Amino acid sequence: MVGKHKLIAILLSANFIFPVSCSFGLYSGVHILSACDARDIQSGEMPHPGFSIIVKDSSKKANKLETITLKEQKANPNRYQYLLTNMSGTIGNNKNYKVESSTNDYQIIELHCYTDDMLIVSKYLAKASVISPLYSKIMYHGYMFNVFPYAIVFAIFIMFLAKSLKRKLLNKHIGD
Repeated sequence: MVGKHKLIAILLSANFIFPVSCSFGLYSGVHILSACDARDIQSGEMPHPGFSIIVKDSSKKANKLETITLKEQKANPNRYQYLLTNMSGTIGNNKNYKVESSTNDYQIIELHCYTDDMLIVSKYLAKASVISPLYSKIMYHGYMFNVFPYAIVFAIFIMFLAKSLKRKLLNKHIGD
């Protein structure tokens, strides 16, 4: 029967430690990089290029929601209605929105736009005739290439830590 200390040492030095810690490093690194790249537009930062808002086009007969970019909105701001009637919903297959807070005068809306290679989060304050961007964030699969070297270093560190712990456990177990 294998002792508890020896079992822990075997698990720590197993070959799966490196790929698991590397995968964890990639996953967490992408989220950390995305959080670092998030932009607080209220404090003067520029929104990401894909920043979008939800509108109803007043010039069209259909009372259908659509998304437009800030550039499109600024070109003809009086053409659109910005306040939403539903507190959450989807637009097409790849856009979800949620009204985070609402009064008679304004709504704070968060929009998630999914594309093949990224997620763009746009958060803004909508009033009857004007919008004010608040926050934007991108989750891009290309971030993995940026964090890959750090994930490798993290995995090597965990591997050395595991081997050191294994050595310590085995020496302690042999000494007992």
